[in-house]
Amino acid sequence: MEHIDEALLRFTAKREQLNANATHEYEEELRAGATKGKRKPRVRPELFRLHHCYEVLRQSVRFMRDVPRPRKRPRLPVTHQLNNDDGSDNSESDGRASSVEIGNASGTEGSQSTASSAQLLRPASAGKKKAKQLELEGQVDKAIMHSQRELANATSAQVSIMKEQLEVAKQKVELMANQQQALRDQAEMSIMCTSTEGLSDFGKEYLLLKQKQVLDEMKKRTQTS
Repeated sequence: MEHIDEALLRFTAKREQLNANATHEYEEELRAGATKGKRKPRVRPELFRLHHCYEVLRQSVRFMRDVPRPRKRPRLPVTHQLNNDDGSDNSESDGRASSVEIGNASGTEGSQSTASSAQLLRPASAGKKKAKQLELEGQVDKAIMHSQRELANATSAQVSIMKEQLEVAKQKVELMANQQQALRDQAEMSIMCTSTEGLSDFGKEYLLLKQKQVLDEMKKRTQTS
Protein backbone atom coordinates (compact mmCIF):
# COMPACT_ATOMS: atom_id res chain seq x y z
CA MET A 1 0.00 0.00 0.00
CA GLU A 2 2.83 2.41 0.70
CA HIS A 3 4.20 1.99 -2.84
CA ILE A 4 0.72 2.55 -4.33
CA ASP A 5 0.24 5.71 -2.27
CA GLU A 6 3.67 6.99 -3.29
CA ALA A 7 2.95 6.32 -6.98
CA LEU A 8 -0.44 8.05 -6.64
CA LEU A 9 1.15 11.12 -5.07
CA ARG A 10 3.85 11.33 -7.74
CA PHE A 11 1.37 10.92 -10.58
CA THR A 12 -1.01 13.52 -9.11
CA ALA A 13 1.83 16.03 -8.72
CA LYS A 14 2.96 15.47 -12.29
CA ARG A 15 -0.57 15.82 -13.66
CA GLU A 16 -1.08 19.03 -11.71
CA GLN A 17 2.18 20.40 -13.12
CA LEU A 18 1.14 19.51 -16.68
CA ASN A 19 -2.24 21.20 -16.23
CA ALA A 20 -0.60 24.29 -14.76
CA ASN A 21 1.91 24.48 -17.63
CA ALA A 22 -0.83 24.16 -20.26
CA THR A 23 -2.93 26.86 -18.59
CA HIS A 24 0.09 29.17 -18.30
CA GLU A 25 0.95 28.74 -22.00
CA TYR A 26 -2.63 29.49 -22.99
CA GLU A 27 -2.70 32.65 -20.87
CA GLU A 28 0.60 33.83 -22.38
CA GLU A 29 -0.74 33.29 -25.90
CA LEU A 30 -3.99 35.03 -24.93
CA ARG A 31 -2.06 38.09 -23.81
CA ALA A 32 -0.03 38.08 -27.01
CA GLY A 33 -3.18 37.72 -29.11
CA ALA A 34 -2.11 34.44 -30.67
CA THR A 35 -5.05 32.32 -29.44
CA LYS A 36 -7.13 32.64 -32.57
CA GLY A 37 -8.73 29.33 -33.36
CA LYS A 38 -7.47 27.75 -30.14
CA ARG A 39 -9.53 26.57 -27.23
CA LYS A 40 -8.74 26.78 -23.60
CA PRO A 41 -6.84 23.62 -22.57
CA ARG A 42 -9.00 21.05 -20.90
CA VAL A 43 -7.96 20.15 -17.39
CA ARG A 44 -7.08 16.50 -17.36
CA PRO A 45 -8.48 14.38 -14.52
CA GLU A 46 -6.13 13.54 -11.71
CA LEU A 47 -7.31 9.94 -11.35
CA PHE A 48 -4.46 7.43 -11.31
CA ARG A 49 -5.01 4.24 -13.28
CA LEU A 50 -2.86 1.22 -14.06
CA HIS A 51 -2.68 1.94 -17.79
CA HIS A 52 -0.80 5.16 -16.95
CA CYS A 53 2.06 3.00 -15.62
CA TYR A 54 2.01 0.96 -18.80
CA GLU A 55 2.12 4.09 -20.96
CA VAL A 56 5.29 5.13 -19.14
CA LEU A 57 6.93 1.69 -19.06
CA ARG A 58 6.26 0.91 -22.73
CA GLN A 59 8.82 3.59 -23.64
CA SER A 60 11.54 1.38 -22.15
CA VAL A 61 13.04 -1.07 -24.66
CA ARG A 62 14.17 -3.41 -21.89
CA PHE A 63 10.66 -3.56 -20.41
CA MET A 64 9.05 -4.32 -23.77
CA ARG A 65 11.68 -6.97 -24.44
CA ASP A 66 10.88 -8.79 -21.19
CA VAL A 67 7.09 -8.54 -21.58
CA PRO A 68 5.76 -11.57 -23.49
CA ARG A 69 4.01 -10.72 -26.69
CA PRO A 70 0.25 -11.37 -26.69
CA ARG A 71 -0.87 -14.27 -28.78
CA LYS A 72 -2.56 -13.32 -32.01
CA ARG A 73 -6.05 -14.71 -32.21
CA PRO A 74 -7.23 -15.84 -35.63
CA ARG A 75 -9.84 -13.55 -37.09
CA LEU A 76 -13.20 -15.09 -37.79
CA PRO A 77 -14.72 -14.38 -41.22
CA VAL A 78 -17.48 -11.80 -41.10
CA THR A 79 -20.87 -13.24 -42.06
CA HIS A 80 -23.22 -11.09 -44.06
CA GLN A 81 -26.90 -11.76 -44.58
CA LEU A 82 -28.05 -11.98 -48.13
CA ASN A 83 -30.60 -9.22 -48.73
CA ASN A 84 -32.85 -9.35 -51.76
CA ASP A 85 -33.97 -6.09 -53.41
CA ASP A 86 -37.39 -7.58 -54.35
CA GLY A 87 -38.18 -8.22 -50.67
CA SER A 88 -39.69 -11.65 -51.30
CA ASP A 89 -40.07 -14.02 -48.34
CA ASN A 90 -38.39 -16.86 -50.18
CA SER A 91 -35.20 -14.84 -50.79
CA GLU A 92 -35.12 -13.67 -47.17
CA SER A 93 -35.54 -17.22 -45.87
CA ASP A 94 -32.87 -18.47 -48.27
CA GLY A 95 -30.56 -15.64 -47.17
CA ARG A 96 -31.08 -16.43 -43.50
CA ALA A 97 -30.47 -20.12 -44.06
CA SER A 98 -27.32 -19.44 -46.03
CA SER A 99 -26.07 -16.97 -43.38
CA VAL A 100 -26.70 -19.55 -40.65
CA GLU A 101 -24.82 -22.18 -42.64
CA ILE A 102 -21.94 -19.78 -43.29
CA GLY A 103 -21.88 -18.81 -39.61
CA ASN A 104 -21.78 -22.43 -38.51
CA ALA A 105 -19.08 -23.25 -41.02
CA SER A 106 -17.03 -20.21 -40.03
CA GLY A 107 -17.51 -21.07 -36.35
CA THR A 108 -16.23 -24.60 -36.85
CA GLU A 109 -13.34 -23.34 -38.96
CA GLY A 110 -12.52 -20.68 -36.36
CA SER A 111 -12.56 -23.21 -33.53
CA GLN A 112 -10.39 -25.58 -35.53
CA SER A 113 -7.95 -22.80 -36.41
CA THR A 114 -7.87 -21.66 -32.74
CA ALA A 115 -7.19 -25.20 -31.55
CA SER A 116 -4.50 -25.71 -34.19
CA SER A 117 -2.85 -22.36 -33.37
CA ALA A 118 -2.89 -23.22 -29.64
CA GLN A 119 -1.32 -26.59 -30.43
CA LEU A 120 1.34 -24.87 -32.52
CA LEU A 121 2.12 -22.18 -29.93
CA ARG A 122 2.54 -24.50 -26.96
CA PRO A 123 5.42 -26.59 -28.39
CA ALA A 124 7.10 -23.41 -29.54
CA SER A 125 7.05 -21.91 -26.05
CA ALA A 126 8.19 -25.22 -24.55
CA GLY A 127 11.01 -25.40 -27.08
CA LYS A 128 12.12 -21.86 -26.25
CA LYS A 129 12.21 -22.68 -22.54
CA LYS A 130 14.19 -25.84 -23.19
CA ALA A 131 16.63 -24.00 -25.47
CA LYS A 132 17.11 -21.28 -22.85
CA GLN A 133 17.70 -23.91 -20.16
CA LEU A 134 20.24 -25.70 -22.36
CA GLU A 135 21.98 -22.40 -23.02
CA LEU A 136 22.22 -21.68 -19.29
CA GLU A 137 23.56 -25.18 -18.63
CA GLY A 138 26.16 -24.69 -21.36
CA GLN A 139 27.28 -21.41 -19.82
CA VAL A 140 27.60 -23.10 -16.41
CA ASP A 141 29.64 -25.95 -17.92
CA LYS A 142 31.93 -23.45 -19.66
CA ALA A 143 32.47 -21.59 -16.40
CA ILE A 144 33.27 -24.85 -14.56
CA MET A 145 35.73 -25.92 -17.28
CA HIS A 146 37.40 -22.52 -17.19
CA SER A 147 37.79 -22.66 -13.39
CA GLN A 148 39.17 -26.20 -13.56
CA ARG A 149 41.66 -25.13 -16.24
CA GLU A 150 42.78 -22.18 -14.13
CA LEU A 151 43.16 -24.46 -11.10
CA ALA A 152 45.25 -26.93 -13.11
CA ASN A 153 47.50 -24.12 -14.36
CA ALA A 154 47.95 -22.79 -10.82
CA THR A 155 48.78 -26.29 -9.54
CA SER A 156 51.37 -26.91 -12.28
CA ALA A 157 52.97 -23.52 -11.57
CA GLN A 158 53.16 -24.34 -7.86
CA VAL A 159 54.75 -27.73 -8.63
CA SER A 160 57.38 -26.11 -10.85
CA ILE A 161 58.19 -23.58 -8.09
CA MET A 162 58.59 -26.40 -5.56
CA LYS A 163 60.94 -28.24 -7.94
CA GLU A 164 63.08 -25.15 -8.32
CA GLN A 165 63.19 -24.70 -4.53
CA LEU A 166 64.27 -28.36 -4.15
CA GLU A 167 67.07 -27.90 -6.67
CA VAL A 168 68.30 -24.80 -4.81
CA ALA A 169 68.24 -26.74 -1.52
CA LYS A 170 70.27 -29.56 -3.07
CA GLN A 171 72.84 -27.10 -4.36
CA LYS A 172 73.12 -25.54 -0.89
CA VAL A 173 73.68 -28.97 0.68
CA GLU A 174 76.36 -29.85 -1.87
CA LEU A 175 78.07 -26.50 -1.30
CA MET A 176 78.12 -27.01 2.48
CA ALA A 177 79.47 -30.54 2.04
CA ASN A 178 82.24 -29.23 -0.21
CA GLN A 179 83.09 -26.52 2.30
CA GLN A 180 83.28 -29.08 5.12
CA GLN A 181 85.46 -31.34 3.01
CA ALA A 182 87.75 -28.42 2.17
CA LEU A 183 88.08 -27.55 5.87
CA ARG A 184 88.80 -31.17 6.72
CA ASP A 185 91.46 -31.40 4.03
CA GLN A 186 93.03 -28.17 5.22
CA ALA A 187 93.14 -29.47 8.80
CA GLU A 188 94.69 -32.75 7.71
CA MET A 189 97.32 -30.94 5.64
CA SER A 190 98.19 -28.72 8.56
CA ILE A 191 98.58 -31.80 10.78
CA MET A 192 100.78 -33.56 8.24
CA CYS A 193 102.94 -30.50 7.70
CA THR A 194 103.53 -29.85 11.41
CA SER A 195 107.05 -30.73 12.61
CA THR A 196 107.88 -32.35 15.95
CA GLU A 197 110.65 -29.91 16.78
CA GLY A 198 110.25 -28.09 20.05
CA LEU A 199 107.51 -30.43 21.30
CA SER A 200 107.54 -32.47 24.43
CA ASP A 201 107.50 -36.25 24.38
CA PHE A 202 103.74 -36.33 24.95
CA GLY A 203 103.21 -33.75 22.19
CA LYS A 204 105.35 -35.74 19.79
CA GLU A 205 103.42 -38.95 20.49
CA TYR A 206 100.07 -37.17 20.06
CA LEU A 207 101.19 -35.57 16.78
CA LEU A 208 102.49 -38.87 15.41
CA LEU A 209 99.20 -40.56 16.36
CA LYS A 210 97.17 -37.89 14.55
CA GLN A 211 99.37 -38.10 11.47
CA LYS A 212 98.93 -41.89 11.43
CA GLN A 213 95.11 -41.49 11.64
CA VAL A 214 95.18 -38.99 8.77
CA LEU A 215 97.23 -41.35 6.64
CA ASP A 216 94.78 -44.19 7.34
CA GLU A 217 91.85 -41.98 6.34
CA MET A 218 93.61 -40.99 3.11
CA LYS A 219 94.30 -44.64 2.28
CA LYS A 220 90.62 -45.53 2.81
CA ARG A 221 89.53 -42.70 0.49
CA THR A 222 91.88 -43.77 -2.25
CA GLN A 223 90.71 -47.37 -1.97
CA THR A 224 86.99 -46.45 -2.11
CA SER A 225 87.47 -44.01 -4.96
